[in-house]
Amino acid sequence: MSQPLPHLLYEPTGGSAPYPLIVYLHGSGERGDGSNLDAVKLYAVCTYLEQGNTLPAYVLAPQCPLKVSWGQAISRLDRTIDDVIAAHDIDQRRITVTGFSMGGYGAWSYVTQNPNRFAALLPVAGTTLQHEIFIPEPIDPCAIGDTPLWMIQSMGDPIVHTDRSDAVAAKLNECGVEYTYTRYKAEGHTEAARRAYADPAIYEWLLKQVKA
Repeated sequence: MSQPLPHLLYEPTGGSAPYPLIVYLHGSGERGDGSNLDAVKLYAVCTYLEQGNTLPAYVLAPQCPLKVSWGQAISRLDRTIDDVIAAHDIDQRRITVTGFSMGGYGAWSYVTQNPNRFAALLPVAGTTLQHEIFIPEPIDPCAIGDTPLWMIQSMGDPIVHTDRSDAVAAKLNECGVEYTYTRYKAEGHTEAARRAYADPAIYEWLLKQVKA
């Protein structure tokens, strides 16, 4: 049986049980074995909460092992989510996943492999195109089916170029998948994550999603 991943778990503030669960997948620089778990707090949902903001949801931020990508850690990620669900009052119709950079690629990978598990997908600077580190093989974005999708990309990102997200959008158009696509004009790679995850609108969107 797969072992759960080291993780941070933030408890909800406000709202009522059963609570939504937001799963956040970090980028490649925050990987580890649990001894550097504070690294997971960089850039994203954890930063938003550490700054004193609150959400009426559990927020799970697992840590990906060293030298692997999220797509290679799906079984351990599944085990981690299952353990959190078993120990807390969570609405399984309201589990959403978001991720930045390698985590954005990982969120795509996870949802395309488990399209019935998640109420929504929100990748930031992450696509489905093959990448030497993030995704060894390309992913069909149409495999998300009717999972609500909001992609965020920056035109100033030198690491994950806009044309990669544009290519995913074109593919989604071909297969008729509905989605929202936000493109920032000038932010760099980590700056795009900081801007996205500081915006209360993304949490409002995630929290309103309910899986049929």
